[in-house]
Amino acid sequence: MEALFWLILFGISYIGIYFLADKIIDELLEHMEKYNYTAVFMGILILGIDFEESFASIISAINRLPYLSMGNLVGNTIVTLAISLGIPSLFMTLKFEKVKPIYLWILSSAVLLFTLGVYFGQVLFIVSIISLLLFVFYVQVTIKHEEAHPLQMDIRELFLLIILMVLLIIFGELMIFSSEQLIKLYNINESLFGLIILGTVTNAEELWLVVHSIRRGKPELGIYTVVGKILWNLTFVFGISGLLLHTYTSSIQINLSLGIFLLDFFLFLFLISKRKSSKLIGGSFLVLSLLFFLMVIGVTLI
Repeated sequence: MEALFWLILFGISYIGIYFLADKIIDELLEHMEKYNYTAVFMGILILGIDFEESFASIISAINRLPYLSMGNLVGNTIVTLAISLGIPSLFMTLKFEKVKPIYLWILSSAVLLFTLGVYFGQVLFIVSIISLLLFVFYVQVTIKHEEAHPLQMDIRELFLLIILMVLLIIFGELMIFSSEQLIKLYNINESLFGLIILGTVTNAEELWLVVHSIRRGKPELGIYTVVGKILWNLTFVFGISGLLLHTYTSSIQINLSLGIFLLDFFLFLFLISKRKSSKLIGGSFLVLSLLFFLMVIGVTLI
């Protein structure tokens, strides 16, 4: 009976996320048209900021759990690309306008700094500072880009949007909590849960935000949301976590995961350069994600 309760709560939470994501996209598109906001601003600085994942890595760093902190950032990026872009690409046509070159440079710089910090733990502190400076830079670039369109919004519209975002976070937390209860009841392997189940459910919001943006004819909003989430995780969250950890010794598991992470990133750059996705690209994201799951679980069992 207890298991049924948590299963029902999980299902209700997932359905709630689906409809809330749909409503949020509708609201944002209405504001974009009404106030002439851009997909760059909305995607990177509104939808791309992921507090849920921030807490996981930063709290792990506070508790001196470097592998959990850094591993979460590596794994979440891999799963984000698989869930947010891989799945939609298998069933939908994803075509979008050219991503601004400045963001490709910022993304590449963030990935380089993150790779150096994770692989060479001795320079983690210095790299973390530079990553935080990069965070400030990309926020300034995005705000400057929006200066041609004064930031304004009716107080009731702003309040409604905040309520919807808060509800989205609440439903996401309920889904994670119900998942954690199910793992305890059924004694599911922790690695399997953490990498596959938890990694999937924590990216449910991004999946439906991307899907609904494509359906509404604004795929750029979905793309910039993914760009924003990766930048947020690899600059701000990584920077804060790295400062808290100072230094650490990398592990075989983290290093192998980092290799798949880099392959995923290059595939993402390829997708952006083509300005459209395909079933092959979508399948490649999913295959890399599967390899990541199998590799980490295999190393854990050994």
